[in-house]
Amino acid sequence: ISTAESILSLGDSTDNMLDQELSKYSLSFNWTGQQTSNELRAAIDLSQSINWEEFDSSLDRWSVPAVNFIFSDTEGNIGIKPCALIPGRGKACNSSLPNPGWIRDYSWESISRIPIEPIINPRKQYLLAANNKLSDNENIENYFEPSSRAVRIEQLLNQYNNFAVNDAKAMQLDLLSPYAQEIISITNEILEKHRERLDSTETEALNRFVKWDGQLSSHLTSPSIYNAFIERLIFNTFSDELGEDQYYHFTVTGSIPSRKILEL
Repeated sequence: ISTAESILSLGDSTDNMLDQELSKYSLSFNWTGQQTSNELRAAIDLSQSINWEEFDSSLDRWSVPAVNFIFSDTEGNIGIKPCALIPGRGKACNSSLPNPGWIRDYSWESISRIPIEPIINPRKQYLLAANNKLSDNENIENYFEPSSRAVRIEQLLNQYNNFAVNDAKAMQLDLLSPYAQEIISITNEILEKHRERLDSTETEALNRFVKWDGQLSSHLTSPSIYNAFIERLIFNTFSDELGEDQYYHFTVTGSIPSRKILEL
């Protein structure tokens, strides 16, 4: 549905020639949720499961939305099972854009369960899921959060041999952002090269920014400087190429520009 909205709005902001070209086509969409499934039954069975085997089998009925289900029991067993139906797309099909579905290589060729195996009791003795990317297969996912939260969770978990309730409480209050640290490491050298172009206020902001360790504390001014900086960095990078309307659509899902700025 969001794809339909974005392509229709594109016609609103283009010249008559493109409007006429778009009017030749009808827009439709395919969705794995149109397949027969029984999420309600899956949820009931899931809530009544008492071991991994029942947990695992109850989710075989789950199709949409795609979810990572986490398992734990009183005996110390832990597991994770990604659940979704995934389309098998033709080799020319771009999952991020509208496609000419009447051409075979652009259409869906099949629908199957997500090809990521569940994990039970991993050797590292913990599991994590933070809306981060789970697979390099673009047929599985292309809307995900930057890996920052997952990276930080893993950093913290690796500090403990025997993880306790107080450790979990401390994790909830952790404010360090690996994403911010990466932005700092990339941009600080460039900013320092152009220090002479800054006025006194900007110079003071830069002095605070380059010394900042990535802690997003409300008691510091550096996080505010960082947030203003990253917003302007993304805007100045993409808005002139996209234009006002399409920049708005591009940034509605905040994780997309946040990821893309690191890929450039």
